[in-house]
Amino acid sequence: MSSTRQLLEKHTLDDLFTLVYVIIDDYLKTSLQHARFTLPVSSRQKTSYAELMTIALVGESLDQADAGAWFAIVKRDHADAFPKLPDVTRYYRITRKLERVWADLALCLANTVEDDTVYVVDSKPIPVCKGARFRHPRAMTEATRGFSTLGMVYGFKLHAVVNNASMIVRFAVVAANAADVRVARALLNPLEDDLERVLGDRA
Repeated sequence: MSSTRQLLEKHTLDDLFTLVYVIIDDYLKTSLQHARFTLPVSSRQKTSYAELMTIALVGESLDQADAGAWFAIVKRDHADAFPKLPDVTRYYRITRKLERVWADLALCLANTVEDDTVYVVDSKPIPVCKGARFRHPRAMTEATRGFSTLGMVYGFKLHAVVNNASMIVRFAVVAANAADVRVARALLNPLEDDLERVLGDRA
């Protein structure tokens, strides 16, 4: 049984909204106090970032594939909890501008998981193109040619360290020709962290 189903068996959807909102609101307040990032301020914005992020995160946890339809449902059926929601197009714009905040929140949540003493490190190719197309000149100079499980690709590699709860605690996006060992050493510096047991394949 998924953790989402277990949570919903104990709480109503309104309770879930409240729980997620408290977590996100506390996170945003703490992050802003410590200057981890800044959030744009607009006189037209009547809904808080915490409210909009709560709607998006609850929708993700409930596997709502259509973000616009999910937002319409919340706006219609949960007006008491979210009385001043913007138009759906503005909702899209705001949530998509929060990519750095989403990534930071995910890393913060991952590092709060208890008993995460075993980690896994691995890499995955992010091809811009593959096959004969990588010979064509490209304007994106940061991407390179490199070997991966897909064969020769032109693009990048995602290196990630995952904990027991399958949550990413470290990650790096590098050029496709970057050596796995060199990137892994940078992610797993014993002088800066306490990741004692890390599993990885032979590569």
